[in-house]
Amino acid sequence: TNILSEPVVAEIRIFNTLALGLIALNAGLEFSLTSLKVIWKTLFSTIALKIILLLCFVGGTFLAIEMTWHYLPVTDINVLISLGLILSVLAIGTSPAIAVAVISENRAKGRMSDLVLGAAVVKDVVMVISLALALSISKSLLSGEAGGFDFSVLRSVGTELFNSVLAGGVLGGLLILYLRYIRAEMLLFVAAIILAVAEISAAFHLELLLVFIVAGAVVRNLSPYEH
Repeated sequence: TNILSEPVVAEIRIFNTLALGLIALNAGLEFSLTSLKVIWKTLFSTIALKIILLLCFVGGTFLAIEMTWHYLPVTDINVLISLGLILSVLAIGTSPAIAVAVISENRAKGRMSDLVLGAAVVKDVVMVISLALALSISKSLLSGEAGGFDFSVLRSVGTELFNSVLAGGVLGGLLILYLRYIRAEMLLFVAAIILAVAEISAAFHLELLLVFIVAGAVVRNLSPYEH
């Protein structure tokens, strides 16, 4: 019937951006530093263990299957190691959006929900950094240069993460000021700010989810307006 034609789908992507922004902002508002202080050891040991296990079970399994049955038309072992490494890193990620949705729907409170949400948010940052490392290692393996580790990828990712956190902090400050001095048409204001920040993030290559998660966390931990 051509109701959802390609131009229409392209135009309604604005709602996808709006939904992602609202979910990420909500994730940040659930991100209590007080709660994290209680679980930080468990949180980081869980993430570290997951990374090690994924290297073994995802990357290792991929290499074992490929070297046994040769499904891919690849003979270079360095290419296979690079593929296994990148697949392992991609498996680290957990969706903060899904974590927030399940926690909100079940109205879950407590150590487990704090751990799940904290892990979902932190693992996104860990995955971005790990992917940069994996790409740098893969680039040096494929170029065949000993010690040819490419730090430019890490610098680029570090700059992107720093700018995203900085932008999130500024956005969180703006939200606090709006809540303190204006507090009118909140839904309209939040929707407009999400769409505006999404455009800015695209222009300056910022991590959109991280920007809104940080903004929500700033409001939650530095003001009494999280509700």
